[in-house]
Amino acid sequence: FISVDVNRKVLPFMCIIALRLSMREGISEVTPTALAIYASLLIKLGFAIKEGAQLATLALEVQALHRYESSVANVAILSYGTIFGFMKPLEDCVKPLGDAVRIGLRVGDMTHAASCCNIYLL
Repeated sequence: FISVDVNRKVLPFMCIIALRLSMREGISEVTPTALAIYASLLIKLGFAIKEGAQLATLALEVQALHRYESSVANVAILSYGTIFGFMKPLEDCVKPLGDAVRIGLRVGDMTHAASCCNIYLL
């Protein structure tokens, strides 16, 4: 969904556009990633972590419901690595990150799989 070369200042704008398109056109494979990025951005902007966690949970539910595997590692690192790790016991975050590593490697999402692996091994 998002290239490593994307200017980080454009990322919030792209995320909002993806969410608006999802609302207008229907859910697609980019919806879980857009929701997870938006959740992470809310927390970084100072909103309550609970609000971000609700959006991250929604991202995971949409992803599971529609079986979108292409973004599992990306959504996992954003959800479990940056949000749930501060709200839940770390043991609850380890298994989903390990699963995300395996799925990310299987679908070719090496960058996000490696990020999940990094948190998983810590």
